[in-house]
Amino acid sequence: MKKKSGVLIAFLSALWVVLLGQDKVVVGYYPAWMKYRLPAASIRFENLTHICHAFVWPDENGNLISYPDFGYSELVECAHDEDVKVLVSVGGYGQSWGFPIVAGNSALLQQFIENLIDFCIENNYDGIDIDWEFPYSDRDRNLVDTLVSRLGKYIRKEEEELLLTMAVPASSYYGQWFDLDFLENYVDWFGCMTYDFMGEWSPVATHNSPLYSRSGTMGSIADAVQYLMNRKVGKEKILIGIPFYGRGCNADRLFGANNGGNFEKLYSEIAGELHTEWEYYWDEMCKVPYAFHKEERRFLSFDDTLSVRFKCEFVRENQLRGAIIWALGQDIVNGEEVLLAAVGENLTSTGIGVHNDGKVCEGFKSYCYPNPFNSMATLNISLDGNCYVRIDLYDILGRFLFRLYEGYMSAGEDRLKFDAGSKLPSGCYMYVVSAGSRKFRGSFTVLK
Repeated sequence: MKKKSGVLIAFLSALWVVLLGQDKVVVGYYPAWMKYRLPAASIRFENLTHICHAFVWPDENGNLISYPDFGYSELVECAHDEDVKVLVSVGGYGQSWGFPIVAGNSALLQQFIENLIDFCIENNYDGIDIDWEFPYSDRDRNLVDTLVSRLGKYIRKEEEELLLTMAVPASSYYGQWFDLDFLENYVDWFGCMTYDFMGEWSPVATHNSPLYSRSGTMGSIADAVQYLMNRKVGKEKILIGIPFYGRGCNADRLFGANNGGNFEKLYSEIAGELHTEWEYYWDEMCKVPYAFHKEERRFLSFDDTLSVRFKCEFVRENQLRGAIIWALGQDIVNGEEVLLAAVGENLTSTGIGVHNDGKVCEGFKSYCYPNPFNSMATLNISLDGNCYVRIDLYDILGRFLFRLYEGYMSAGEDRLKFDAGSKLPSGCYMYVVSAGSRKFRGSFTVLK
């Protein structure tokens, strides 16, 4: 009887995860240089399912080239200890010049494939991520097909248990040179690079990674997913891209003229400057924040915990495979990977009520509405049982501000109204609901 009970508990635990839709793939790109900023031992692996270690690339002789300090066995060891798989990412922007050379020569391609597989086996990688940025001709499109199909067939023939994935563009500009319906036969998923809609190439100050687009703007995540699906890619193989950085330029307003001075900023830098140097705004239609530096007349587009939550909800609601992140280590605020935590809370099974003892715990949910708001708001909290509850408020840097509530709540739905207008300036805030041994983190935005 105990054996049957254990099986039932395990089944219910798995079912709980599936029903909540949180069994998604979360891939964090880890550039070689990031080990000095975010050592492997400091990565919050509970918020990830996979890591792409970036980059190695082919030279003209089919050999593998990498950064001098690329080797990092501790990354693979730490990830495997947490049941996270690690892929080696091949190519990248500026390092893809060797692809057409080796793919255009059968002997060189075979040598490259064997070198790549040997490299994975020797270093205990779990797969290969092809990041060809970018093919730009009919010939290149055929060479992409040749490279990926030969590599996929070799993996199957040798019975290597290796994943094969690809990073792909978010529109037809480069996407036309990828034979997606053919490539889908060989890859486990496509990581769609749904960022860099803003840059020196854009005539107006637009969003770096909007969830939805306005008429006449440069594209969005929703547009990119629809583009891939129109190209016959199954939604179960689509991962959207979430950037942990922002882009900006000289501009007077959102969708105003891009007057040059284009720049990038890591989220860790942005968070430290918000509300002091930059004034925060929220685009409700595109579901992303932006900011202005009025003295210097500069515009900045970025993602925060709120926009990340909306993007994760989009993944779940549209039954997509998951998300890729560029890049781990770019969101560290006060020692915490704050954007990664937001992704993990919304897409992985961490923190949804399944404890290590295998018992299915009673769950609870919370959300804030309206969101954003300028004065009064309501926190809606749903409990499966009577519980002692604390609700604490933090700023975007993770600093404790004050306690919103402390006391017992009954099973069912409770609504807590609070007046933020008299206490909080405009900005993004995080709240933590503690119910017994469980915690839920959410966010809201105050706009005045």
